[in-house]
Order: sequence, then C-alpha cells, then structure tokens
Amino acid sequence: IPHPRYDSHQFNGVLNVSSEMIAEDIILEYLEQGISLEIYGFNSTVQYNLNNISTIKNYKITSPFLKDSFNHGLGFDFNQVSV
Repeated sequence: IPHPRYDSHQFNGVLNVSSEMIAEDIILEYLEQGISLEIYGFNSTVQYNLNNISTIKNYKITSPFLKDSFNHGLGFDFNQVSV
C-alpha cells in the first residue's frame, strides 16, 4: 500500500494496492476476509494504529543510515528487520 504522497512507487514480486481508502481501512478489509498480515515499515502511523490486532505482525525496518529516532520508534515491541 503506497503512502498517499508517493503514488509512483511500485514493487516487483508483491501485490501493489491502489485505492482511495486509507491504509488502515484496506488492511481491515483483508482481515475481515480472514487473512493474516505482516506490515513492514519505518515506525509508521499505520503500524501504531493497528498494533493491538493479533492477526497483524508488525516489522520495524531499521538501518544505520536512518536517524536514531526512526530506529527506536515510540516504545512499541515490533519485530525488527535491519537493512
């Protein structure tokens, strides 16, 4: 699901979702269909908003190229993926 400000990014080998809905609503529609999801992000608000849903696994992307504030987040216990 692309960020609303970035409509030109597409990724190969994954489902690219194009919708007028916000990411949280798109994700909730998938959950209503019984699909479990993994969300990868840089401590995004979508991850924070959906943090308490058990069928979602959140992954925080970290990198030495990012500012410390991006790598540490706000104290949520997301799984970590380093790049």
